[in-house]
Order: sequence, then structure tokens, then C-alpha cells
Amino acid sequence: MARAIRPTTTTTTTTTSSSGPQRAGGDPTPSKTPREKLRLAEKQASTAEGNQVHKAPRGGGGGGGGAAGGRARTYNRGSGGRKLRAGSVRLVSADGLMDRGRLEIFYRGVWGTVCDDLFNRKAAAVVCRQLGFAAPLAVMKRAVLGEGEDAVRILLDDVECRGDERTLLECKRSKVGTHNCSHQEDVGVICSYHREEE
Repeated sequence: MARAIRPTTTTTTTTTSSSGPQRAGGDPTPSKTPREKLRLAEKQASTAEGNQVHKAPRGGGGGGGGAAGGRARTYNRGSGGRKLRAGSVRLVSADGLMDRGRLEIFYRGVWGTVCDDLFNRKAAAVVCRQLGFAAPLAVMKRAVLGEGEDAVRILLDDVECRGDERTLLECKRSKVGTHNCSHQEDVGVICSYHREEE
């Protein structure tokens, strides 16, 4: 006996948004309206698979770190249940600020810090782009934006980027996990919501 197949229809809704409010006099201050923050959060959630901005936990201990090992390329799940890719980055801020913090990179199931040796604005441009920001504002060396805890590994050192790489793992660098740094040299990045005028 043959069954009749009933066709289904799919409706797709596309939402567009304006470029947001303009500041009088071209003031490049980094303060954001709630609408801009929401737009950035939505962009980060949709474009940067596994790339995250995290608030550092207050108090002692904690720290989720997953177990190292397993298959190459994808491991733990990030926000929204998506698998994290090797090379995903996050900014860890004690103040909970989304646009700045200590840089951490995800590799083989573990989050680790990046040493500030040779790290410059081109490398910061790669990080900020991964996180959905328009451009880097500053590179903060000597752990100005916070040191990683002793249990956190230092994963990258001597990072030199052209600025067009997709992740820091594509940049010239030392072997992952090989370094001559301490957490006093953890690099921090401040990203901008707006592209600089040239």
C-alpha cells in the first residue's frame, strides 16, 4: 500500500539591523550602548565558533580545564553546545569586561595562556577578529590584565603574525607548550568595537 507524501514548507526570516547610533564629533570612545553590546554578543555567538570572552572566577580554586588528549581539532563544548576548535581564543577579565582581558587559547582540550614575547598588534588583530571585534586597541604585556593561575599552562610563546591568519596557531611561533616564560609575562589584549580611521 503506497503512502501519500505531503509536502512541507519552510519559512525563513531574515533580520537586518542598522549600523547603530553615531557619536557626535566622531568621538572614538570605547563606551558602548546596550544595543551595540547586544549586537556584538549576537555576532560573537554566530561567527566565532568556540571563541569566547570569559569573566575570571572570583575566589580560590575552581577552574574547569578539561582533560588533555583525544582526537585532534575538536574537544570540549563551549557556550551553546558547540565543539571548541583548537586555536579558539578567549579574553579572561577579572572585571567581566568583554573587550579586554588576559588572552587564553584552546588546544587539545586545555585552555592556556600566551606569552608576551614578540606579541604585537598584528597578533592582536587575529585575536580580536576571532572574537568578532573590529580591531585591536592595545596589547598589554607583563600580565597587566592578570596572570594565569599556576595550574594554567602557558601554551604559546614567540608569536609573530602577519595579521591575516585565522588563528594564532597559523602564525609563526614556538611549538605549542614550549616556552621560556612565567605567568608574569601573560599577554592581554584590548579590542575595539570600531575600526580605526586610516
